[in-house]
Amino acid sequence: MIDKAKVVIFGAGDGGLRVHYLLSDEFEVIAFADNDVSKQGSKFLSKPVVAPNEICKLVFDYVIIANIHGESVYKQLTEELSIEKGKIIDYFMSLKFDTRLALLRQIADEINECGVKGSVAELGVFKGEFSKYINRVFPERQLYLFDTFSGFDQKDIDNENKGDFSNSVAGEFCNSDVDLVLNKMMYKENCIVKKG
Repeated sequence: MIDKAKVVIFGAGDGGLRVHYLLSDEFEVIAFADNDVSKQGSKFLSKPVVAPNEICKLVFDYVIIANIHGESVYKQLTEELSIEKGKIIDYFMSLKFDTRLALLRQIADEINECGVKGSVAELGVFKGEFSKYINRVFPERQLYLFDTFSGFDQKDIDNENKGDFSNSVAGEFCNSDVDLVLNKMMYKENCIVKKG
């Protein structure tokens, strides 16, 4: 099992919520920190909210600044709390996040919290890079994988081009196959391949 980087998110509000969902599986949120005294001592997304001066008592790899006051928070972390600069990530200045995964995780949480029943699907799987995340965030659901697994059909390309819907060409997305995709799935037994 791969060790996850332990993270404290600075900002227990909308920014913190966004960053929480943006983080990949390589990170584990251990706490939120906030300058707002009314939030300290509470929980946010089931994690404790601590005062900034308590961050140094935690074992962490990174502090992610998740609010619009990045410059002043960075100064607070480095000058007042003596946190190493290499351990601080400013969300608004970083490219370490994937918004598609964030949205997927948020949708999955809402679907599960609301008790929505049913299966999930991806239309156009290619090599399964996004499908593997769908499979992971919906471990109890069947995942339908719709794809030709051999690229675009010429008839579809002609229709798309005729309607000026895309500029697809023959040969695109052809270097994929079912086994390649299924081998990326954590819950392979839940996958139903619809090839064609």
